[in-house]
Amino acid sequence: MNRIPLSFCVGLAVLSSLIAPGASGQRHEIGILAGATTPSAQIEIGSLASVSGGASATVQVSYAFRVAGNDTSSLYVELPVSRVAKASVAVDERGAGASASQVFFTPAVRWNFLTLQRVSPYLTGGAGLGWFDSVALRVDPSIQANVSSGFKPVVAFGGGVAFRLTRFMSFRVEMRDYIAAGSFVGNRNHLAYSGGFGFVF
Repeated sequence: MNRIPLSFCVGLAVLSSLIAPGASGQRHEIGILAGATTPSAQIEIGSLASVSGGASATVQVSYAFRVAGNDTSSLYVELPVSRVAKASVAVDERGAGASASQVFFTPAVRWNFLTLQRVSPYLTGGAGLGWFDSVALRVDPSIQANVSSGFKPVVAFGGGVAFRLTRFMSFRVEMRDYIAAGSFVGNRNHLAYSGGFGFVF
């Protein structure tokens, strides 16, 4: 008679403890947050100087669904769309370039701690695409100008705290950094601070 290995039984029990609560009480969340990104403009001159501008408004709308969880923590997959406006200008001895960010779509995973408590901190990280408008002017070895608009790869990560107000609504504050990947003009970081409401159903 074949015997089931003990390690298999232990692994199955651990997996069930994580997935079963999420399957029986699957929850979805719509998040609407607004805040500011700072700085909204930045100028870099070679490696000698950097000048930053003020803050600009940012808005984020997201949908998240829980894929696993228990009494102490929950794992969500979230689909955030963010409007994060920031201009960046870089100047060196060969020319100048400018880039302006517009919209980000960065699917992510979010790990919530203390999910049954009134205050629940969380961490989030993911990757996706951002829309950028850019222009580059080069004078060495010849004068060349290039204007382009389109998507670039973006990595996003951050964290925040959710304050549960009712069974179906929470107030969230968070910090999220969108980092442009690949070829990019100027500063790659787009740091956004925001707050708003999450509606659970």
